[in-house]
Amino acid sequence: MHAVLHRAACAAFVVLCAGTLVAERVPLGSRGVAYLALHLAASGAMFGAWALAGRAGSSAVAWVLAAGCAARVVVAFAPYVTSHDVGRYLWDARVVLAGFDPYQLDPSATVLDALRA
Repeated sequence: MHAVLHRAACAAFVVLCAGTLVAERVPLGSRGVAYLALHLAASGAMFGAWALAGRAGSSAVAWVLAAGCAARVVVAFAPYVTSHDVGRYLWDARVVLAGFDPYQLDPSATVLDALRA
């Protein structure tokens, strides 16, 4: 019975992480709440899997690792929910490669128009 609950908790973790793929559809003012709810639920599922691991048998560690890897793959395709830092880092790199200083120019500067195309 413990093994079944453990596997269900691992699967629930992956499914909840997949929920981040639709977080972009949540209205803008509620995204933070939706993200927090998903995060807390996924954390609870993984905590449950961890708590049951000792009684779930020898394959428990493999299930936790598989769930973690699957969740990483799923979340890699998720949209930005709480931060646009990665997009900003990529923009700054594009500005630097064009020979400008991203700290001296505003992102909306007209001299950077060619980089936006």
